[in-house]
Amino acid sequence: ASHSAGERIAFVPDGVTAGRVRTHPELLAQLLGNLLDNAAKYGAPGSPITVRLRSAGPEVGFEVEDVGPGIDAADLPHVFEPFFRSPAARAAGVPGVGLGLAVAKRIAEALGARLAAESEPGRGSRFTVWLPAEPV
Repeated sequence: ASHSAGERIAFVPDGVTAGRVRTHPELLAQLLGNLLDNAAKYGAPGSPITVRLRSAGPEVGFEVEDVGPGIDAADLPHVFEPFFRSPAARAAGVPGVGLGLAVAKRIAEALGARLAAESEPGRGSRFTVWLPAEPV
């Protein structure tokens, strides 16, 4: 990652009780890194990036949320496609070839996880990774 976003990242526990997952640590780290890089690249300069832990029934996960221009509703279904770059990103001159989120999606699938994207234009984007929880 060519972005220095370390001072902008806030980790928020979101009231999650202890949850365990069985996963591949290096791949999970790569997935989180890709999502953080994406948030740093597309969020408004200097704006916060929030990582929030989540728990929902048989799954645990984390969200990576940025504050920025967001993703147009017409573009949202395509963000995980290889080489997809929105017209807004191209017009803004954001560097990249459109592989970061496609790779993140492939890693999530390899881990047996779900990766979802939500966005509100003008407010920012949220990417959530859901992993199956280990039985307690």
